[in-house]
Amino acid sequence: DPDNRAPANWEMPPAIDLGLPSGKGWAAFNLGAGTITEYGNYFAWGEIEPKAIEKFTWSDYKWCKGSKTSLTKYCHDSKFGYNGYSDALAKLEASDDAASVLLNSDWSIPSSEDFIELMYNCDYKKGVVNGVGGMIFTSRINGNSVFFPTGGSVVDGGLRAFGKEGCWWCNDFYNFDVINGGPYTAFFAFVQEQFDDVFSPNDGAER
Repeated sequence: DPDNRAPANWEMPPAIDLGLPSGKGWAAFNLGAGTITEYGNYFAWGEIEPKAIEKFTWSDYKWCKGSKTSLTKYCHDSKFGYNGYSDALAKLEASDDAASVLLNSDWSIPSSEDFIELMYNCDYKKGVVNGVGGMIFTSRINGNSVFFPTGGSVVDGGLRAFGKEGCWWCNDFYNFDVINGGPYTAFFAFVQEQFDDVFSPNDGAER
C-alpha cells in the first residue's frame, strides 16, 4: 500500500525453518503482508504502528521532541538527548518492537546477529517470484528458502528505490551516534548485495 495504511488484520506469518544454529525461524513474509511477494508496511525504528510516508521525519518521530538532537529514548549520548537525556538501551524493548506487539511475544524484529547468521548459513541471490524482484536466501543446511521483496525504504518522508532495493530494521544499534550511525539495518540491493547500511531511526524500513 503506497499510503502505508495498516491492514485490517495483522497476518501471522509461517516461521520458515532454515536449520540455523540458533534454532530461530524466519517469517515467511514482511509484517503487514499476507504473502511472500507483498511488501508489507514501513515502520520507523521503535514505533509499532505504520504511518503516512510523509510522516517519516524527525518532527514526527515518536522518540524525540522534533529533531535528532532531542531524543527521549534510545539515546547514549546526552548531546543528542532532550534536555541532556541519555539511557543505556542498546536494543528495542519488547513494547517498542512492532513484531512482538502486533503479532505476539514469540516474534521480534531480527537482531544484527540474526541477519549475520542468516547470511553465513545461506546462499543468497537476486531473483523474481511471481513478478516481484527480491533476494532469495536458501539454507545450506536444509535447503529451505526465504524471500525478501525489494520494497525500497522511506527516507525523509519519501519512498526511495522501490523495486530496486530492500531495507529491513534490526532491533539493535550500529553505534550510538545518530549523525553517523543509528540502529542496524539489513540492506539488500537488487543489483548489489551488501549488509550494514545505516539509516536514521526516523526513516522507514520493513519486516
